[in-house]
Amino acid sequence: MSVLIKALLLATVAIMQLLQLSQPASVSSNMQGFEKLNQVVTNRIMQVLTEHKEASNTHLYRRLTTAAALPVAQLDEKITVYNEYLDNDGFEATVIQGLRQGLGNSTDIESQVRQALERLLPMLGLNDPFSERVFRALLRNPENLRRLRRALDELDSTTSTSSSSSTTTTTTTTTTTTTTTRRPRRKPTPVPCCSGLWDFLFGFY
Repeated sequence: MSVLIKALLLATVAIMQLLQLSQPASVSSNMQGFEKLNQVVTNRIMQVLTEHKEASNTHLYRRLTTAAALPVAQLDEKITVYNEYLDNDGFEATVIQGLRQGLGNSTDIESQVRQALERLLPMLGLNDPFSERVFRALLRNPENLRRLRRALDELDSTTSTSSSSSTTTTTTTTTTTTTTTRRPRRKPTPVPCCSGLWDFLFGFY
């Protein structure tokens, strides 16, 4: 029986490796992004646990201890617990302060999170339940949501300016050249997997 189990495990590992090799570069890069984000959040939680051992008997401390051991597949749960620590005023506090930071009530926040996700996920080339869960948990922190919305607005502004400049140049060339027909330049599109955007997200914690 043990030989059969070992054979099955080896076959599973081989299949997983083949799947990883067959993944597009954007998928592979995004998985690396999730793994690094998981490590960043884990490190922050471990730092909190080390610095606040006097709170080891509190419910939140125990939740953080459990969250720190969660695998990347449960990254959204890990982030949710860490956000709970950030939103609370100490380990003994029971009042969540996130709604008092200028974003409005929970319905407004959820609407803003959804709008941010609709802009962020396509830029990273992501469209799956796991990614949505992780980033939804990430953006439940009001400060993270503010920073992302500001960054996305800046990216949109930069893209819009670049597109406008390209259109103006193409129009001028068409007007002044009568013997040569040039194909209009394509409108710039966001990079499906933006490493710079991932680096920005790591900076949340």
